[in-house]
Amino acid sequence: MMWIFAHALLFPFLLLVPGGVDALSWVPPGPVEEVRKYDLCEGQNLSVPWNLTTDPLENIVSIKWTWKSGATSEERELASLLPGDSVNATDSRVGHVGSAGITINNVSAFDTGDIEVKVTLQNQSSQLVVTHVARLLVMVGPDLENEKLTLEVDYTPYQTKTGVSYATLRCGRFRHRGVPTVHPMIETPDGQSVSIAAYNDHEYIYPLDPDSTTVGRYRCQLPAKNLCQDADLRSNVVDVKANDIRSILVV
Repeated sequence: MMWIFAHALLFPFLLLVPGGVDALSWVPPGPVEEVRKYDLCEGQNLSVPWNLTTDPLENIVSIKWTWKSGATSEERELASLLPGDSVNATDSRVGHVGSAGITINNVSAFDTGDIEVKVTLQNQSSQLVVTHVARLLVMVGPDLENEKLTLEVDYTPYQTKTGVSYATLRCGRFRHRGVPTVHPMIETPDGQSVSIAAYNDHEYIYPLDPDSTTVGRYRCQLPAKNLCQDADLRSNVVDVKANDIRSILVV
């Protein structure tokens, strides 16, 4: 038996019952990996075009495709195929490609996990079981109010672990922060990029250090690798003004 992978999309591992199997090959040649990872955006289509040919003395007993969660023990059958039958899919989004490949249309975050194909074959002396796995991560872009990232400066005193900040940057506003969760960066007046972790009320919060408050121009930005939708990656700019900070301190 030989597996051939269209476009080198997946590289396999084998679980073999004694009886012998032909050499494994893939096209074009490349390094062997146990699991091939697919990163898709929500709504895109997955295609894993596994192909297989058998020896004249080998017969396919069954092909079965299963989804398994990477976080829990949950699993579900996606489809199965018996010789002479059409594919029996449990989900209308699931289709068949190649001789043993699978497609899933309109993927969602709930599809994140491992897609496994198990082929059982019979030769003259024993059964052979071959298993291949594709790991799917479905990313969901952040949902921004008005489809735009905004940055505001708030001069209300804000308590931090080290003291009180009199200038706080607020980056948002998010209806949903996406999967994986996005973490914006603040571009500072001196050209540095600083990650923001604090989040409250649909906004990321970046208090400026009261002992070294930097006046000047700031901007908030989302890393492009986290986005799966068209949105402004960079916010408007805001100017932190020394006079405004001093007026708060005087009051």
